[in-house]
Formats: sequence, C-alpha cells, structure tokens
Amino acid sequence: MNSAIFFNHIKPNNINKGIIKAFEAFSKKHEDIIIYLIQSPLSEDIHYDHEDKAIVVLSPGHKIIFLNLGDTADFENYYDDFISDLEAISSRYKYQSYIGRARLWKDDLTAKYDINNNEINIQNLFEECILPSKLKRKCELIISLLTGCINDITK
Repeated sequence: MNSAIFFNHIKPNNINKGIIKAFEAFSKKHEDIIIYLIQSPLSEDIHYDHEDKAIVVLSPGHKIIFLNLGDTADFENYYDDFISDLEAISSRYKYQSYIGRARLWKDDLTAKYDINNNEINIQNLFEECILPSKLKRKCELIISLLTGCINDITK
C-alpha cells in the first residue's frame, strides 16, 4: 500500500517484510516524513545479488540509509556496487558537477546499519541520520536520481 508519504518499491520476502511493515506503520504516524524504500535505482534495470537482503531508505533531509538484513561481506559489495551505479547515473545526467564524485560525499550522505531479527527503532534511525542544512540539497539531488525524478540540473 502506498500513500503520498510512503513509497515501497520492494517485493516483500521472509527477510524484509517485517522491516517494510515497520516503515509503513511509522509513516502513518509521521506524516511529515516522506519515505521511499528501494533496493536499486528506480530509473535503471539493475539487480544486485544481495538486494533481497537489503533495503535503501530515502527521505529528504536525511542521509541515504542502507539497511543490511543479511551477510555483512555481501552487503559491503552491494553497497559499493550501488554507489558505483549511482555515480554512473549521476555522470549520465550531468549531475556530477553539482553533487561531485561519490568518494567526496558518500561518507557524509550515506549511513549503513546491520539489522538483526527485524529489530529496528525507526525514530532513532531518522534522528541519527538528519543532515545539516548545507548537505540537504545535494542529498535531494541524489534522491531524485535514485527515484527516477530526473530534471534539468541547471534548474
């Protein structure tokens, strides 16, 4: 179920369905927070080996949150591949001159968390991942690339 503030682009499975439900319930109580759940960039036909055990949380004003629901080594490869593909999309749509190379922003604009037994405190997660004002616009541009809402960057 999607509302104006919660967008789920993940096929539920036994590993992720509890987390998806938790985010959906959270969004109903916090209508001021827009939440996208994805596993890969929506504008691309990209699939990753670990994507069924990972969730990427996008929310304006917050870091891009990568949730690992499985093996850590596989997750690190997933994260690296995801960032690499994001950088390629950024270059293709000429966003790189505005957001820079991933190596310059990924530590400031992304966060990674291991989730065990579907236990997650979403409120704390969002509080830990609030961005300072100076980074919000850059993250919004990255979110637009990931959600397929790609506009003329000069505007």
